[in-house]
Amino acid sequence: MIRVLEVPREQWASADITAVRNVLEFLDGYPVTAREWRGTGAITFADAGPEPLLVPEVRGFVRALHDAVPHALYFLSADPKAGSALAYLAAFSRDDVRLEEEHISVAFDADVLARFERTMLDVARYAITMGDDWIAATEGHTRPVDRSMVRRLREAMLQD
Repeated sequence: MIRVLEVPREQWASADITAVRNVLEFLDGYPVTAREWRGTGAITFADAGPEPLLVPEVRGFVRALHDAVPHALYFLSADPKAGSALAYLAAFSRDDVRLEEEHISVAFDADVLARFERTMLDVARYAITMGDDWIAATEGHTRPVDRSMVRRLREAMLQD
């Protein structure tokens, strides 16, 4: 089951994350429900066109959401077709996002990758707080980006 959170144009155009943030923060108080929501969310952007990540304001919205709710990826689908990790990388890249052969391409540097890894640690810690399996909560997002990240996350979590 995919839970779609559609963001109206006036919200994504102004990076108003209030509605989405409120939904995600509400779940903090309900661990059972939060676990049920893990990996089932998808954010869509009304009137942003067929490739919303090409729109700078959409990337700004995604960046603002992840800045405010560092564990947001816990709730978002890890299916590459959903594009949650890609949206994250696009949001924090240096605006090098383009359409190549009908696919979004994002050029990101080591700083963006390091930020993504810190975010995955936030997701892992949140999963533990919710009584969930942190590996299952992070692995789907990390594998397509950097296979060795899973190992580094395990090492970091053992140190916590």
